[in-house]
Amino acid sequence: MKAAIMTLALSDNYGAALQSYALSKALTDMGVENELYRYQDWSRVTYGMSAVSRVKYEAFKVAKFLLTGGARAKAFNAFRETYIPMTQRLYGNNAELQQEPGDYDVYISGSDQIWNPKLFIFDYSYFLDFVPEGAKRISYASSFGSAGFAPAYKDKCGALLSQYSYISVREKSGEAIVKELCGKEAFTAVDPTLLLTKEDWIPLMENASPKAKAFNGILCYIMPGDKLVEQAIENLAQKLHQKTGLPIMRLGIKEYNCLRYPANETDIKAGPSEFLAYFAGAQYVVTNSFHGTAFSVNFGKECYIPINDTLPPEKALHERITSLLNQLDAKSLTVSASNPVLRETPVNQALIASKLETLRQASLDYLKEALEANR
Repeated sequence: MKAAIMTLALSDNYGAALQSYALSKALTDMGVENELYRYQDWSRVTYGMSAVSRVKYEAFKVAKFLLTGGARAKAFNAFRETYIPMTQRLYGNNAELQQEPGDYDVYISGSDQIWNPKLFIFDYSYFLDFVPEGAKRISYASSFGSAGFAPAYKDKCGALLSQYSYISVREKSGEAIVKELCGKEAFTAVDPTLLLTKEDWIPLMENASPKAKAFNGILCYIMPGDKLVEQAIENLAQKLHQKTGLPIMRLGIKEYNCLRYPANETDIKAGPSEFLAYFAGAQYVVTNSFHGTAFSVNFGKECYIPINDTLPPEKALHERITSLLNQLDAKSLTVSASNPVLRETPVNQALIASKLETLRQASLDYLKEALEANR
């Protein structure tokens, strides 16, 4: 059997790169030959931006290159070339996919926020609109990014989803969205990164930098966008530093913001291998990232996740995180961003690990069934 995966394979984002690798690895372990579409429609990156926003975007790209010399991008490219099987052809838009979709036994919508219209405005490639008629389509842990779906895209996306033989989503809220769009039942599966154990990830840390391999401290992995949460992360990190004396490392912040901190407290050149090494060496993790949360629970780390509880659900940015924590009975990992305090006793890591293993096995069973079933 040969499978093609459509996901965010070329994104220089830690979660996107690592979930791409993980789904491919899980399929390979099942004996399924596979490759990811080398796909990036650059026209969508600045689509809908105002003139001012475009200028800021281009200025940020220049600043990032001047600060890093392109080292971070090179690290991501090296990781993909080493670990992720991809199509030889680079597809630059949906029309090119329509022209040459490739010949596969099954086409898979991969994970991450590939079905979030706010990100892709709207690229139906991630709904596999380009694959041959009658071909087998399945989804693995695809995310809508929120608990609702844009009305403008419902009819088109519903029609495309109706052609899938198996649909799995990453958040429980996705089940209701799929039902609304096409009337089908969806299965909530774990993110691909959680299909692999910590032991599965260790070999990928071998090429990490000495700085990352030597880390032993407090890791802050920050997704910019909510100032209250960002302040809470820094607040918690400082409290942990004062309590333990452990050093702080910050990942995920914008490159120019790294200038606010000592060089030994940031790593703007870190690629996916360094990301893994930092999580492996962390004694504590403070994060507002979904994949930061996923790797924390997978690696058994004492983790703090600030939640902005002052926002209404439709404006909150934590739906993906709370869905995972609810499945793991691990809501105790969250703290209020408006009142960030350290917990008095550690969380029950053994209980979380047990819940995670149950979810992992159920997701692997689902994926195997979806692959083996007749269309």
